[in-house]
Amino acid sequence: MTELRVYSPIRLYEKLPYEPPWTDTGEDERELTSDEVQQCCDAVCEVMQRCLTAEEKENGLAVGIDGIERAYPIAEADEEGLTAVLVCACERELMPEELDALSDWWERECRYGFGKRLLRSSIRVRGIGSVAVRMSEHCESHAFSCEMEVKV
Repeated sequence: MTELRVYSPIRLYEKLPYEPPWTDTGEDERELTSDEVQQCCDAVCEVMQRCLTAEEKENGLAVGIDGIERAYPIAEADEEGLTAVLVCACERELMPEELDALSDWWERECRYGFGKRLLRSSIRVRGIGSVAVRMSEHCESHAFSCEMEVKV
């Protein structure tokens, strides 16, 4: 069994309270500091699991993609921030074109599928408040990438 990990950056924002139009500064959110992002890792992981449908919880994401047995999203924290990791259990080592297809599929999921569900999810973090999660394929500190790891 081979483990494939697909990395995608996560950006976290505090949702600011509603302001009436006559006092509205135009700011609806504030990007979290790196210390605040570290505090949110467990909450983001929990919400990622909550965003899965019943079928996805049972079978995983990426159902029907050749060579992938199951895939589940998690969040990992490092000194640069939070990263979404799609952990895939592969039947075999994937061919380059299969990796490209998986990367394209995950990029679409980050933007329009799973990522949209995650953005709409309610995340409350003590000391910070209401947090919004955005998954993306590119940002300044992280690049969208795939990495093959052999499971021992």
